[in-house]
Amino acid sequence: MRVADMLPAERRKLILQRLRNSGTVTVRDLAAVMKVAQLTARRDLRKLVEEGLAKPISGGFQGTDKVNPSPSDIRTQASTRTETAIASAAVSYIPEGGCVYLDTGSLASALAGLVSGRQDLTVVTNDFDLARMLSEKNTGAVIHTGGQLSGLQSYSAGSLAASAVKTFSFDCAFITPDAWSASGVTCRSGGLTLLKQSVLERSVKPVLLAQSSRYGKNAPFVVCGLKKFSAVICDQSLDAKAAAAVGKVNPELKLV
Repeated sequence: MRVADMLPAERRKLILQRLRNSGTVTVRDLAAVMKVAQLTARRDLRKLVEEGLAKPISGGFQGTDKVNPSPSDIRTQASTRTETAIASAAVSYIPEGGCVYLDTGSLASALAGLVSGRQDLTVVTNDFDLARMLSEKNTGAVIHTGGQLSGLQSYSAGSLAASAVKTFSFDCAFITPDAWSASGVTCRSGGLTLLKQSVLERSVKPVLLAQSSRYGKNAPFVVCGLKKFSAVICDQSLDAKAAAAVGKVNPELKLV
């Protein structure tokens, strides 16, 4: 297809590609390359500006960060996709009308986003932000564990929180580790460790939500071994050697 015969949306895709490749474009150059009137090229560019994909500069137009993301933006986008994939796999473990425990952290947050608004669930968490979000989304029954606040963090832990969860029977509990390996799960905080251990004791089907980037690292407090979990869900970046080691301990390893 000739460029001149393209639909406006197709022309804009071509302009975006040139912005990615060269960084800047001019109306005159685009009109010549696409064999369209300068008015048409300018109209396409204005549409990209409205969409936040381009911005006018002296002598032409430049792509925004949406077109040319920084390395940190790329890492953030990749991390978000990983968290969403793990959380999506975790949803299948939640029974209808279930009582669920959500740990703190980005993976728990991603899972909370997927179950928010479900009226059939009872969700218990030690994370204040998750409890607030779930409540605002009219999610069934939302219960916070209470307990000792942890500095500037948005969660609570300690013996009071650990005692509170002992009054529940969780259909499933989603635990997130500070560090993990085939040897087990470790935590940076004694108070969080105590809470996680209490949750595991009260859960019919505990599930570990783990990131490959934390595999092989170590934190000072031991939570438990991997055999304690009904399943381990991790991203596909976990290398084959590590996956084999984990699989020997817990065959219910799911890489997503």
